[in-house]
Amino acid sequence: MDEADRLILEELTKDAKTSLKVLSRRLAMPLSTVYQRIKKMEQEGLIQNYTVSVDWKKLGLGIKAYVSVYVDTTRLKELRKPQKEILEEVRRLPFVHDAEMVTGDADLIMIIRARDTHHLGQLITEKIQNIPGITNTKSLVTISY
Repeated sequence: MDEADRLILEELTKDAKTSLKVLSRRLAMPLSTVYQRIKKMEQEGLIQNYTVSVDWKKLGLGIKAYVSVYVDTTRLKELRKPQKEILEEVRRLPFVHDAEMVTGDADLIMIIRARDTHHLGQLITEKIQNIPGITNTKSLVTISY
């Protein structure tokens, strides 16, 4: 990857919907060069997908929380359930925006979108904490300005 690729990536990171024509003009590169470089980065797996930024407040989901999930490994062994299965189960929940296994105090971390703090509490206590093997959760709610 050279400087031209880095510049293309920088522009696409700002707005993945930017047209080739606009990229070509902004970067002072021939359109065909921009196209070929993007295709090459896609084929090499450097560019994996294109995303959309959502205004969650406009969807009525103005609360964003980072939730640490704690798992009882003894209980998982009894259930013959690997921790990865808990992760997959959590990821399937419609209100979970992202979830990953982590090192440290917690076993999983996830990002949840909710209408308000009451709704967040319901999602955690009624959905997440009822998954067999999950023993506890801790939440951090973000504040948007």
